[in-house]
Amino acid sequence: MQEHVQERTVAVSVRALKLSGRGLLKLFGLLIRALKQIRQDQKLSGKMEYKDLVRTGGGLTGQEIHTEDTAILDKICRAHGLRYSLRKDITDTPPKWTLWCESKNIEVVQQVQKELASRLMKKKDKGKDRPSLLEKLKKLKQYVRSVNPAKVRNKTQEKSR
Repeated sequence: MQEHVQERTVAVSVRALKLSGRGLLKLFGLLIRALKQIRQDQKLSGKMEYKDLVRTGGGLTGQEIHTEDTAILDKICRAHGLRYSLRKDITDTPPKWTLWCESKNIEVVQQVQKELASRLMKKKDKGKDRPSLLEKLKKLKQYVRSVNPAKVRNKTQEKSR
């Protein structure tokens, strides 16, 4: 009699465990789906896959971009709240990049292009004005040597046995 009661108790606990496991599995599935939906809703601006950009159903505009520096482009597009995708045309040499944007307002896309061009021009001009750090160090070393030549060390070691 005692063994029969123990077997029934074990069987009931196993069934309860299976039910709670299924319930947890179902709950986790719902949670994952809800998180995916939240992530899709949060992606209002920034870089997207081209096929996802087409699926959104907005008007797409494509413009040729003459740079491979996508970090600057990403900052500008996010600042203006623009969804975009970059596609590379390998058939030409050098390869050309096409910027595909989803925008209801064409003026935003034009503003992004102007800002990108101005930042790229600043980046090109930035290197011309400043001499390299190594050149500055060489000049500074020469200046220090000329000011006090007695403090210049000779790095020769004497051999003694």
